[in-house]
Amino acid sequence: SGRTVVVVSSGGPIAAACAALVDPDADGATFARLWSRLNTVVVNASYSRVVVGSTGPRLLTFNEHPHLEGEHLTYR
Repeated sequence: SGRTVVVVSSGGPIAAACAALVDPDADGATFARLWSRLNTVVVNASYSRVVVGSTGPRLLTFNEHPHLEGEHLTYR
């Protein structure tokens, strides 16, 4: 409770984790479509925020990258 955890990974696993949070009851095909849509827009070195409350984890933000601009902004 009240702790912050940082997880670093590549875009594919991040898109998968976020897809699972967005639609935890999705069947395989729906999950794959959602993952594909998220994975194609993930910016390198972006961050996403997950909060954990009484109902479990929720995706708060996805793919934030205000700290990147110009040549530092790249995808996947």
